[in-house]
Amino acid sequence: MFWTCQPVKKRKDSDKLTKTNALAPCNRVLAIPELRDLLYSFFPSRLTTTTARTTNNDNNPRGASCMLVCRHWNSYFAPYHWSNISFTNQNHLDFAQVIRAQGYRVRKFSCSKVDKSILTTLVQHCHSLEELDLGFGEKTFWMQYDFLEQIFIDLAHTQQQQQQQRYIQYQEKAGYGGYGEDQGRHGLRRVEITLNMLELRPQMLWSLCQLPHLKELTINANGIIGDEESLKYLEDVTLYLLECCPGLESFTVHYNALTVHRHPFEYRNWLKEKVETEMTRGPMTFQDALARRKHVLPAAAPRWSGWPSEKQDYYYERPPPQYSAQEKPKTWNLRRLVLYGFKPDASILPRIFSRCPLLEDIGIHLGWSVVDASTWTSLATQCPNLKTLNISGQSHHYRDYDMLSIPELLATFPRLEILNVKDYPREDLDLQSLDSTLLTNAQEKGGEGERGHLLKSFSLQGHFSGSLAKILDVLSSRSFSQLEELKIESTFTNAWCQAQTATPNASTEGSLLDFTRSWDIVARTLVKLDLHGLQFPDKETTVKFLRRVQEFESLRVLRVSHHHLKDFIASTAPNELTAPSPSLNANAGDLLPIPPVDFRLPHIQELLVPKKWTNGLFGHDAAEVLCPSNGMLTLSEMLFLLVATPSLKTFSLARNSIQPETAALVRGMFRHVYLDTNHE
Repeated sequence: MFWTCQPVKKRKDSDKLTKTNALAPCNRVLAIPELRDLLYSFFPSRLTTTTARTTNNDNNPRGASCMLVCRHWNSYFAPYHWSNISFTNQNHLDFAQVIRAQGYRVRKFSCSKVDKSILTTLVQHCHSLEELDLGFGEKTFWMQYDFLEQIFIDLAHTQQQQQQQRYIQYQEKAGYGGYGEDQGRHGLRRVEITLNMLELRPQMLWSLCQLPHLKELTINANGIIGDEESLKYLEDVTLYLLECCPGLESFTVHYNALTVHRHPFEYRNWLKEKVETEMTRGPMTFQDALARRKHVLPAAAPRWSGWPSEKQDYYYERPPPQYSAQEKPKTWNLRRLVLYGFKPDASILPRIFSRCPLLEDIGIHLGWSVVDASTWTSLATQCPNLKTLNISGQSHHYRDYDMLSIPELLATFPRLEILNVKDYPREDLDLQSLDSTLLTNAQEKGGEGERGHLLKSFSLQGHFSGSLAKILDVLSSRSFSQLEELKIESTFTNAWCQAQTATPNASTEGSLLDFTRSWDIVARTLVKLDLHGLQFPDKETTVKFLRRVQEFESLRVLRVSHHHLKDFIASTAPNELTAPSPSLNANAGDLLPIPPVDFRLPHIQELLVPKKWTNGLFGHDAAEVLCPSNGMLTLSEMLFLLVATPSLKTFSLARNSIQPETAALVRGMFRHVYLDTNHE
């Protein structure tokens, strides 16, 4: 599988290699990162296995294990070994030496502290860059817009020349004009930039318009600015940057602007503005940046008569866009939009949505999550292809906003397939009106009310009570005929963990829950069910719920807590369950008594048992508080679970939830099940 016998090419005598057949790694194996790391581990070296090459001063650099092998093996590993370089050291000599030797193999480069020399070296030697991760800090304070703009122009130009050479080689090999399958796919496609807005003005990022193949952009904007500048900076980072890069398909912004007045850095920025001239300051508006834009001739446009001569210029300039008052702004090609940030101006969202009719994936987090009903309605109208919606806010800071409820949010987006909500900024998270709200909205829009919602994955997390009632409302819904994944989790406080020492056998709250409703619609399609953060009021309710799970014919993945299983087994299995001694031989599996089981989950293939409820405020594990005396699963309980799931392939347990001797016995007896005892 890993090796193929291939003839070694003749080399010079100085190489000291055998000229006969030798073992060589299979190219298909080397193309898979996991298998490539496994090959690294075979070599007699204590180095870590990774394809990322770092240029630090560590005596044991990562990923260098292939250097301990002969040059024959190194020739196979080198293309993967140097494809990803992370520069973390300030010693430029080491960096320049590596880039000069291996720069043509670099596909991804990352550096947390960029300066002019690093960028210049990249342009000179890295002509095959596809991903770039740069951090602009103190060393870029005096960087000029013209310099950064020229860097991106040169990167695009050198990559265009590489495409021209590949075209010529393909033309000579094929014998006719045309392009290979890889034409147009090369170029700098992904860029991630981290900047301090006090060190580098966001307008400097407008120079990214010089990259014609840029598809994915991530901006981490940090800084300390005043209230009067907050909106201006936010527009520069989001709206105007999208104007400069209309070909983006994925755009992510982490906006973290703290409000501090009269900060000393403001005077330094004022001095910089005074010292810089109009020529070195760069464009003042995004229209000026577009006017300076120079594009390389696109590789996808075939030229049957051959490439331009050397006297012809590869660049052309476009005039600045002229928009009239009546002309409608051009739309963007954005498919995915993710926004993180504190204290943003929500008025920017409608302006972005109005230009992105092709949006399919939206993520709004922290301060962005406070969206009123009119904005959601506008998004549903302007982005009809939306399929994924991720929302995470701060539910412990409730404010008086016109927020849609979860049923209303689903009704607003009838084509939504994935909805992940965490700490939704609304106190009322009732799901009882799911069917009625969806049916009413469908009838108002003239659609078929009985068609159902297209939702496939639903996740709800937050500081709320009644999580079991909410999951019962979803399971009994008649509208989710395509639901495949479901997760509803409550984040508990430390006070609750200390008070709840054990689950009672019965309770009044459990008797009020309705288990008579039918689950047949969801049971047909549900593939993954996550009950990890679910709070059962008593053991009797736990047994009722898990026995109803037997109705799910399509269920393949079940994620439950350690506490749920112990309560269920204690209430279901006979009290006289024998406890085999963990000292038995693991190979003598036929000697272990199998407990009687009247509970079956015949279709489950993956059983996940992570840590019990985790405190959302302090991060303490509550498992020891809830069951301090009997925290680990016994051998009899493990056998009960394995017998109840005959199709199980993967059994993942949290750390310290099973004794090593018990794990060894289970592995010896159930060899077809992969047992992981370090699940998070």
